[in-house]
Amino acid sequence: MPIFSIDYRKPPNFRFPVGLEDCYACYTFIIEKIHQYFNVRPRNVVLTGDSAGGNLAVALQGLLMQRKYPILPKGMFLAYPAVDLRMKYSPSRLLSFEDPILIPPLLLLCMK
Repeated sequence: MPIFSIDYRKPPNFRFPVGLEDCYACYTFIIEKIHQYFNVRPRNVVLTGDSAGGNLAVALQGLLMQRKYPILPKGMFLAYPAVDLRMKYSPSRLLSFEDPILIPPLLLLCMK
């Protein structure tokens, strides 16, 4: 199974939605043109990402649906995306009290 890793422009030099548009451009290129370079015809695409990459995977799925792109991913595999930034209870916030690296103040700073 081929795996494509997307490099996108990142903050602070590039603000949202630049990275999302990079992901969209890569996705459409892979679906429409990758067969010109490799013997690959994507049919069962799964988006994956961790942290900000997970956020972009979710946003990409939404963008593809919004733009009515004809070939949508079959699924997603996400690792700790921050997809709900309301300041309410979440398992990750509770777990951060025991995390030696992502302590609660740092988690709140990242969410802001």
